[in-house]
Amino acid sequence: GTEAVKKAVEANLGVAFVSAYAIEHEVRGGVLCRLAVEGLRLQRPLELVHRSTKYLTPAARRFRQFVRAYLAESAGVAPLT
Repeated sequence: GTEAVKKAVEANLGVAFVSAYAIEHEVRGGVLCRLAVEGLRLQRPLELVHRSTKYLTPAARRFRQFVRAYLAESAGVAPLT
């Protein structure tokens, strides 16, 4: 997990790629530092999930609809229903 990776880097066992959010505290405290990698652009897939058997509130359904429409618009395709 991320905590184990951070501890390994703190112990000078190497370098790692982790989420910027995961190391905010350590960077502010001077324990770890960020290194820029020129020309590197990372993307990772994210999934919108919910329990299939759970009732979705109107707000949750609206959020799901918003996310689907936003992603479809940014990809230039029709939204999923």
